[in-house]
Amino acid sequence: MTASPRARARHDLRHALADYFAHHPHIARPDAVSFTTTPDYDGHPAWDTQGPTFHYDQDPDRDERRDIPVDQLPDTDFAHTRVAHALTTIGNAEQPRPGDTLRIALPTV
Repeated sequence: MTASPRARARHDLRHALADYFAHHPHIARPDAVSFTTTPDYDGHPAWDTQGPTFHYDQDPDRDERRDIPVDQLPDTDFAHTRVAHALTTIGNAEQPRPGDTLRIALPTV
């Protein structure tokens, strides 16, 4: 059974994010990443590659949680990466609206 184009695009984004963090070890690898929309990209809203939210220790079964102070989180821009390409593919397929959020869990390591 083949995955739908939407599922394939999300799969590609999930793995593009994992690869990005594997190649940027100075950035703590989050459990999930959320993207918001930018209001006007080529005349319509799109997923923003700048200022994503990194979510750490999201497992509800864990007793301990690791909180990283906001001023220690990196200012990350995924422009010109496989992540940006995957976000564009998803945006073209789903056409996000202003205020939407796209949250992607990274694969476990």
